[in-house]
This record gives sequence, C-alpha cells and structure tokens, in this order.
Amino acid sequence: MAGDPNTAWVTCSKPVRLVEADTHHFFYLGTEDIEGDAATELVADSGGARWEPVAGGPNFFTIFISKDRFYLYDEVPRTDADWLDPTYLYERCPQP
Repeated sequence: MAGDPNTAWVTCSKPVRLVEADTHHFFYLGTEDIEGDAATELVADSGGARWEPVAGGPNFFTIFISKDRFYLYDEVPRTDADWLDPTYLYERCPQP
C-alpha cells in the first residue's frame, strides 16, 4: 500500500539520514538508527535509480524531482498511475 507523499512521516527535528559508506554505497539510517544495517548501491534505471542493498533485502526505486526532493517507490513504476502514486516523498532539511 502506498504512503501519502503529503504526510510527514519524518521531520527535520527527527530525520532519516543517508550516510556515505564508500564512493558507490550509502547507509540508510532511520530516525532511531545509530548505524546502518547494510550498504546500498544506487543503480541507474528508467530515469531514476534502484536501491540495491548489498546484503539483500527490499529494493526500492527513487527519482529526484528537484535537488532537495525525491520520490521513493516500492518498485519501478510501470504505468502512468504508478508514477503518480509514490510510496514516500523525501525532502532535504534546511541547514542551520
């Protein structure tokens, strides 16, 4: 089931973080995570990128809509309706 990209699941006071693991991988840290479970690689696909965890697990698809915002989907959208229904919207928090 898709999330509502207009609903704030995470806030800037309690953000998720994408932390560089090396030049080709990153760790996704949730709001309560201190360290990442497994590194993830971004693989170009359909004008966006698939998230491919090195240790296996769920794959996601992301497409940037601006330099500070991207949509995250459970899979690469296949129809026009799928493109209009992202699972989540991520926004970069303003830097202090």
